[in-house]
Amino acid sequence: MTERSLRTGVARRAALASLTLLILAQALDAWVRGAPLGIYLLRILPLAIFLPGLIRDQVRTYIWLCFVILLYFLTVVLRLFYDPADPVAWVAMASIVVFFNAAMLYARWRSQELRAEVAPDISEVERS
Repeated sequence: MTERSLRTGVARRAALASLTLLILAQALDAWVRGAPLGIYLLRILPLAIFLPGLIRDQVRTYIWLCFVILLYFLTVVLRLFYDPADPVAWVAMASIVVFFNAAMLYARWRSQELRAEVAPDISEVERS
């Protein structure tokens, strides 16, 4: 496997940090509102399902998590329209925006790196 470039590594770290912040914001919001355990699971489990793929550095996981993050974006936007002074919702919104952009850039750049790794191998096979 190829090594990541600096920009790819920064994008991956930013995505993982913002996802961690989003998980913490979801847990804090549920705790502040006195939510039962089931609500904790409904808020955190959809994000936690993707952790093994993120740890294994699979590009498809980042892509699919971008789709799931859009659902969180919708709920946070509605929360901010209802209560614009909610600081936890603002933290969640910032982490969602940072994650989406970082994950999108990471998926693009990493897939280009992986394609560049495979391309020389294909040209060698064609020559023989």
